[in-house]
Amino acid sequence: MLVSLFTTSCKEVLGSLDNPVSSYLELKKSSSILEPGQTCTIEASTISTSPITYKSLNPDKATVDAKGVVTAVDDGEATIVVETAAAENYLAGKAEFKVYVRTPDLFDPLTLEAKADGNIDISFTNYIAGTPELEEPIIYSINGGEEKSVTAYTSFAVKTGDKVQFKSKNKTLARRFKYGDSYFFQYVSILPQVQCAVYGNAMSMVSPDGNWHLNREIKEKFALGFLFYNATNLVNDETRNLTLPATTLTDSCYYYTFGNTSLERAPELPAKEIKNSSYRYMFYNCSQLAKVPAMSPTSIDDYGCYYMFYSCDALTEAPAINVETVGARGMAYMFRNCYGLTSAPAINAEDVDIYGFYEMFWNCIGITKAGDITIKNAAGERAFMWMYENCTALTESPAITADSIGYIAGANMFTGCQALEKANAINVKKIGPNALQNLFASKPELKEAVAVNAEQLDVYACDHMFNGCPKLEKAPATLPATTLADRCYSDMFAGCTALTKAPALPAKKLASYCYNYMFGGCTALTEAPELKVETLAYGCYNSMFSGCSKLNKVVCLATTNATDALGNWLNGAGTDASVTKRTLVRAEANTNWTNNDSAWNWGVDANWWVPTGWTFDPEIPNE
Repeated sequence: MLVSLFTTSCKEVLGSLDNPVSSYLELKKSSSILEPGQTCTIEASTISTSPITYKSLNPDKATVDAKGVVTAVDDGEATIVVETAAAENYLAGKAEFKVYVRTPDLFDPLTLEAKADGNIDISFTNYIAGTPELEEPIIYSINGGEEKSVTAYTSFAVKTGDKVQFKSKNKTLARRFKYGDSYFFQYVSILPQVQCAVYGNAMSMVSPDGNWHLNREIKEKFALGFLFYNATNLVNDETRNLTLPATTLTDSCYYYTFGNTSLERAPELPAKEIKNSSYRYMFYNCSQLAKVPAMSPTSIDDYGCYYMFYSCDALTEAPAINVETVGARGMAYMFRNCYGLTSAPAINAEDVDIYGFYEMFWNCIGITKAGDITIKNAAGERAFMWMYENCTALTESPAITADSIGYIAGANMFTGCQALEKANAINVKKIGPNALQNLFASKPELKEAVAVNAEQLDVYACDHMFNGCPKLEKAPATLPATTLADRCYSDMFAGCTALTKAPALPAKKLASYCYNYMFGGCTALTEAPELKVETLAYGCYNSMFSGCSKLNKVVCLATTNATDALGNWLNGAGTDASVTKRTLVRAEANTNWTNNDSAWNWGVDANWWVPTGWTFDPEIPNE
């Protein structure tokens, strides 16, 4: 009898070729909760002779190796399939192990941790009779205790170490509304009256379904606007992070959210499409903010980052900026008055609308170096205007590359940059009206201008561009534009008293006053560009070399004149005592040249005059 029992037991457990049995694959635990980067080991057992294998169905969330070691990758859920293959006497076995990957700062609601005894206020600004009411209450709890709901101003006590969690089922905590004849902002703010560290998921304040850890979309305007506005006691936690996980934004959703707080590091900003005013004033006057995230959005709509980091004095480095499109004023004033910045980032974009980078680094007096600006297509009207105004420590301008730039796009871009020593290359195919007007004007330390490469210029495109730079010794070797416009190079190098050699001017067709006073007052100039164009345009060379007292040779091969084309063009040229001979190289066919010092009749004369003392090569034959 004992033998019979033993035989039956062996068959049930070991099985046979004719009658295989279960592999009895068992897991000690069926799931685990991990943070990204953490690991655990699946403890599996079987009686089968087949080895146990592991496979993750969601390797983007968690991976597993051959020994069953699971590594959490990213927030979400993963299924690990544990299997044994069918063996000689055993059936195949299969089990599943669930991995829940959770970043605490994403799963925990918005939390304030008190650093001292005091109070936290919940403020309801402009919630007065006759105005819209908050749809849902603000809910808070201390140390996981009773949840309390508030719909009006509340102040409650906290002790050192208390953890206060905040939630709300509202779609938005702020709105702009009309009351009588005026518009007002109505908003809820959390204002700690004692220093508090902030961490957790801010979406807990605008998640009607309560699933803030899953929600990635902000749907209402001004949703988190003013949330911590003027919360001067708000600081970062040493180890935990504030999370703003929304990847889909709406207009003005972070409007003044952290304005005037004491944050030292900004949260990550994962959204790729920044809507109208989404980040407007977001960190306004956060004077202790020292670290901000990299920014690589695909688009920044109108006013998207307007004044975003205004007066963040502790910020020493701005993030690299890579974006496809920048809307009107999209990044205007973005870092204005950030006195601590020592460098400006490289900027790469495809298209920039009007005022896109307007006064972006205005008054950043610590910037010494600016990253290059590359615009694949077009930069609109005033796109770079006053971009680096009053950056008094800047020594080199960024190289600028674009297909085209619009009306006054870069005008006065470097006003007040008195330490500027080098103007790096500008490579723009089409330069619009007044686009580079006064770009480097009146820079007392500027010594070198690398290049101004363009194909087509509009009116006043480079007007006064280097005017009044007394130390400019090296100008671009050539100005290659072939399509000129009225006054496009007017006064471009006027007053550059150290310049000895002028750029080549290869354009074959001239425009009205295109070179007007271009080198006026360049008292050290000894090499003028060869002027090979045969047909002159109205005022084209007017005052071009006026006051170039060391100039002793000019090549002008024109044969057809125009009104004012040569008006005062050599007035005061070659008058320095060091000049012993002054020569005009002329076209052999043009024998109309004469020496004449008479006053020029503006807008009337079209004469072939050079001052007395200038000779002609070849000589003018006697009649």
